[in-house]
Amino acid sequence: MPGRRNSLRGNHRLFTASLGVSLLSLFPSPAFGAHSLPSRIAPCFTGPAAPPTAITSTWKPVSSFAGIGNHAKRAEKVSVSTAHQRHCGLRLRGFGTVGALMVAHLSSVTGGSPSKSDAVCGSNPLLQDWAKTEPFGMPPFNKIKSEHFKPAFEATMQAHLQDLASIVENAEAPSFENVCAAFDRSGSELDKVSMVFSNLCSSLNTEDLQKVQVEMAPLIAGHTSKIYTFPGLFEKLDRVKSSGMDGLTPEQCQLVERLHLDFVREGARFSEEDKKKYAEITAKLATLCTEFQQNVLADESSYTIPLQRSDLDGCPEELVDAAQEAAKAAGKEGYVMTLSRSLVEPFLTFAEKREMREKAWRAWTRRGELDAGRDNKRIAEEILKLRQQQAGMHGHATYSHYACDDMMAKTPERVMELLTQVWDKAKVSANKEREALEEYVKSMEPEKSDVSIEPWDWRYYAEKVRQAKYDFDESE
Repeated sequence: MPGRRNSLRGNHRLFTASLGVSLLSLFPSPAFGAHSLPSRIAPCFTGPAAPPTAITSTWKPVSSFAGIGNHAKRAEKVSVSTAHQRHCGLRLRGFGTVGALMVAHLSSVTGGSPSKSDAVCGSNPLLQDWAKTEPFGMPPFNKIKSEHFKPAFEATMQAHLQDLASIVENAEAPSFENVCAAFDRSGSELDKVSMVFSNLCSSLNTEDLQKVQVEMAPLIAGHTSKIYTFPGLFEKLDRVKSSGMDGLTPEQCQLVERLHLDFVREGARFSEEDKKKYAEITAKLATLCTEFQQNVLADESSYTIPLQRSDLDGCPEELVDAAQEAAKAAGKEGYVMTLSRSLVEPFLTFAEKREMREKAWRAWTRRGELDAGRDNKRIAEEILKLRQQQAGMHGHATYSHYACDDMMAKTPERVMELLTQVWDKAKVSANKEREALEEYVKSMEPEKSDVSIEPWDWRYYAEKVRQAKYDFDESE
């Protein structure tokens, strides 16, 4: 559910901000989410039911509806620049197939005044009106090729800038409708291309797509800088905010405040020289974060653990079949375990051989550092240095102060205070669970009673306890 996911992601971000490095934002997160739906999309989700989430068993890949909205403000810096993801309204990394289809469909059916970018068309399937050319207005994945993305991005970025120019050139007095609402509507075609691109990079991740991803990361970051430093745009927004917001709804007032803060945090008040420097920093960050992500994905897909059939004892047949298919895909005989979450997690849950669970767990937790040619530690250091520069340009002592300033906690000290309170209670709960697992081992497997519960044992024995106490089998 979006509300729950958003709550989880908020806690995750608080933790990363408290470290001052936000490194966890570079790893897969269990939570996606988005903030409020814009008025032109919200009617699509009226009624008591929340937007759908695709649910599968634990060993299958999970497609998650990540949420929709043009101004989800805390998107992570992964694969494309943070601010652009904010504008798209999604945390793009991990964005599931269901989410991409829903967003693409909504972008083709939602109302509102058409922007200039709506007129972008051509033979490129990414630039066509899917509502007219495709069943149910869904993306034509069977027609889209990696070489389509760069020209599609270039065309829709240019159209987006034309939308912004129209806002600035409007001779009417700045108002919510002709500035904020118009900005919210701008770049709809760019959003559509971005959604499909991020989905395919997460789910397909071919070498061709990776090359496009690396090439486009700094270009997209540069476009984001152009958005927030577009001549005359912030001045109009500032006038809307400073002239008073009487007559606006609470939601409209929030959007004005949110947009204004976003522009300031993206350097709208910097000098021209500092704007250029800040754009260079964000472009470099986008490239580094893309490289970091691709290194992790490369380890997930290329690193394999050879298995005998007996190593899969206790595993569901579906997982056994998946391990065999993974071996075929790698050009090997028998069975292999890759570091894909959809294989590793169920393997840790069901595999009976403890030494194989340990081997899989240790490799899985070292993704991004398994190959000397993919040095994520070096990349992380560069990211931290650039983020420190970024924070300094905004007058903050550390990146954690910069990140927290846009959150409810406001300061890293308050984040740590909260985490300390949670940590003490979490330890009590975790220790109780450990004791329950150890009690199970002693009663059901007395020959292993002297074995302490290690990380690679936790899922396995937790599943055993669930089956014993509640007759609940996650594999069924």
